[in-house]
Amino acid sequence: MASPSASLINSSALSILITFSQRLIGVVSLLILARLLSPGDFAIAALVSIFIYFFDVLSNFGSEQYIIQKQKLADTDLNTAWSLDILIKTSLFILLIITTPLIANFYDKFELMYALIAASFVLPINSLRNPALFKLKRELNYNGIFWLSLIQKVSSFLTVVLLAFLYENYWAIIIADLVASAVFTIGSYLIIKYVPHFSIAEIKHQWSFSKWMIPKSIVGYLRSQIDTFTVSLLYSQTVLGQYYIARNVALLPSHNLLAPAIEPLLAVLKNYRYFPEKMASHVRLSLYIVGMIVAPLTVFIYQYPSLLIETFLGVKWNQTAPILGNLAILAFYFPFLLILEQYLLAANKLKQAFYFDIVSLVIIAVGLLMARNSQIESFALVRGLLGCFVTFALLIYVNKFIKLKVIVVVILTTLCCLIALGISNLLNIYLPLDDIPTILKFFITGSVYVTCYIGIMSGLIFGLSFISAEFAYIKKVISDTLSKTLINKLKR
Repeated sequence: MASPSASLINSSALSILITFSQRLIGVVSLLILARLLSPGDFAIAALVSIFIYFFDVLSNFGSEQYIIQKQKLADTDLNTAWSLDILIKTSLFILLIITTPLIANFYDKFELMYALIAASFVLPINSLRNPALFKLKRELNYNGIFWLSLIQKVSSFLTVVLLAFLYENYWAIIIADLVASAVFTIGSYLIIKYVPHFSIAEIKHQWSFSKWMIPKSIVGYLRSQIDTFTVSLLYSQTVLGQYYIARNVALLPSHNLLAPAIEPLLAVLKNYRYFPEKMASHVRLSLYIVGMIVAPLTVFIYQYPSLLIETFLGVKWNQTAPILGNLAILAFYFPFLLILEQYLLAANKLKQAFYFDIVSLVIIAVGLLMARNSQIESFALVRGLLGCFVTFALLIYVNKFIKLKVIVVVILTTLCCLIALGISNLLNIYLPLDDIPTILKFFITGSVYVTCYIGIMSGLIFGLSFISAEFAYIKKVISDTLSKTLINKLKR
């Protein structure tokens, strides 16, 4: 039987592969849409996204987290989760339909009403998903979920590209989201043969968990989206579209690589609720590895925003580059926040997690309010710095319970990033890269930067493994994972 660490690494790898495949297709979709749609179309898409996913969060009573962290699981738990999901999402779907005229009038955009009505159907469609998917995640079994997610994204991609070419407006995005929801819901009954039944037998137990998860989800969503909502109120529709695109590009590494890798962590940490040292070891390992990945990505986005914009979105989005550079800070703190919140859930500190969300929301809201008269580039920088501040505060709080020992890793990753960045900048100085195509310049610059960083970091991990138990553990995990991967390939 695989150890919890090995199970976490393997599940994280497959979870990364799931979301990486999805996001890779999503990136291609974004590249195509950026060349076919206007910032105004993306502004409508941003507004639809804000309200649809707000109502989706309202309906999230933490059933997935409840199932995953539960020590013993019965069919009645799955049935209750499924039944509550249908009741809550259907009720909120009706409420959203009723309020769409008010939202459209508030923004003085009549077309927004029909877009919201159509997009709101994702709520009842998603509510019908097979609850046994939570059981698969609990068991760290991501094989079926991987293939279903891939089919879902391919279906969405084909739909959005076809409609974008035909109509060149925001309806391509809305209809593609509906197709994606329907494909995933239908497929969830094909990858696992479980037929749920309506039941509220375990509602009392689920509510004891969810009474903190529901407000936490709402406050957490408000905290994550308050900047986009504020931009929609204070700036023009064109600026909103630019900010929305820049934000999505900045968060691509975190959403594509790190968030799916962190997702299985809760399933592992629940086993160590009464073993704080082992839990601390897993949390530290996750923080170290995430830091080694997210730091170079953040530095690259911050240093080369124009290169990224021209390569992926095209020259018509050049004004978005300063916004993207400042929003790179979002990519840095976001995965750390996810890990720390997973620890709070696994340690049954839901109340503390909720209080943190409220305090951090207030801090971010006040900070953005103070920056309301600034240029959009400065506004983006303030948003990123506020996120780093609240994450650092949570890091200090969690460190009271488990010693995280992250200072050395932060210093080393920063040093490696600066050296790699210096080498890539020297390349731009001494080689005539300005005269070559943008995509080739991006490939050369990125390859040199990544190669230098990996080489320097690998040398440091190897050298420090002889004097540091933490780095010896990181070296062992990485070498064991690579060895198992090689052995599995040879067996095939």
